[in-house]
Amino acid sequence: MTSIRRLLRHKVMSPDEERALATEIRNRRVASWRLLLGYRPIWTHLADVLAQFILEDDSKHAAKHANDVREAVEAWAESPPAERRRRTVGLVELIQLQDGDGTLLRRAVAEMRAYGAGKPSRIAKPRPRGQSFPRLLSALGHELALLERAKHTFVERNMKLVASIACRYRRSGMSDDDLIQDGTIGLMKAVERFDHRKGFRFSTYASWWIRQSVGRGVSKTSRLVRLPVHIAEDLSKLMAAERKAGRILSPEEMSAATKLPIWRVRKVLKAQTRVVSADAGERPIINGITDPTANVESLAEEHATIDLVEDILIELTASERDIIARRFGLGDYDEHTLGDVGKLRSLSRERIRQLQDRAMARMRASQTVREISDSREPGS
Repeated sequence: MTSIRRLLRHKVMSPDEERALATEIRNRRVASWRLLLGYRPIWTHLADVLAQFILEDDSKHAAKHANDVREAVEAWAESPPAERRRRTVGLVELIQLQDGDGTLLRRAVAEMRAYGAGKPSRIAKPRPRGQSFPRLLSALGHELALLERAKHTFVERNMKLVASIACRYRRSGMSDDDLIQDGTIGLMKAVERFDHRKGFRFSTYASWWIRQSVGRGVSKTSRLVRLPVHIAEDLSKLMAAERKAGRILSPEEMSAATKLPIWRVRKVLKAQTRVVSADAGERPIINGITDPTANVESLAEEHATIDLVEDILIELTASERDIIARRFGLGDYDEHTLGDVGKLRSLSRERIRQLQDRAMARMRASQTVREISDSREPGS
């Protein structure tokens, strides 16, 4: 039984279980922050450290958020004990708004542990003395262990959601295990950021994170040359538009269906061209490339044929030359259908066919073709 099929047999969490576990995760985080804020000697230094971590995020509003957190911690530290206890919950909520994925909490705990061990730390205080700080670190470690266990349970109980989404990517060329691994990464991010108080189910929130993670994994591994994420996402939109239409769409039709600019559509379609390794497969492609000097006669004949076609095309009008070149992929053109040429010249498909037939008739009756036919007659 494959990994995906096995995971699809998992039992899904009920709404009540989901709410209870999400509440436990939130409470463990709040308890951890309370412990961090409970050691008075580092209050001012902790405010600076948190602000530095937020600034390192380099987001658009990082400076404002860092200043808000620093001012809130400093105001909280200067307030009377009774007022401080009352404002603790609000302060923790403010900090958690800037710590959606738990990174801020983990980094703050790491700094506290380095500070307690006398290692280099951003908390510029002498090494703590007495037993209060070791007891604080012990209690903090216990809360973090319970937090990690709750998150692990949440992830484990929602693996069926990962499997159901991974099923849609089984034709991407990735193995089931790789799909599950990428989906689980997205699920873990969703668990870190999920807020059950907003009223929606976890599956609704987590689906987007899982799809994004699996989709990025596919774009990284399914091609020899990886496409940038934004190109891969736009390519998915174009392919979805074609599946919905049930036929191959022109770039203009894709642009209208996806609301992407036409230049963007052409860029994405150009990037879609697959690159094949010369060493891929049982019989490497490099072994199938012939030496141009191996058959000089056939090469000379090919060049003579090209020159002959060019001589015949000169006898046609510019319009007829363009139609023949596009229809049969001559020169720098790819092969076009009658409909494609008609769209380019603002003519009907039938009119292009008539012009093509007339041009072909003129080519057969051209002086160059008659001379070649005469030279090949027996006895000539």
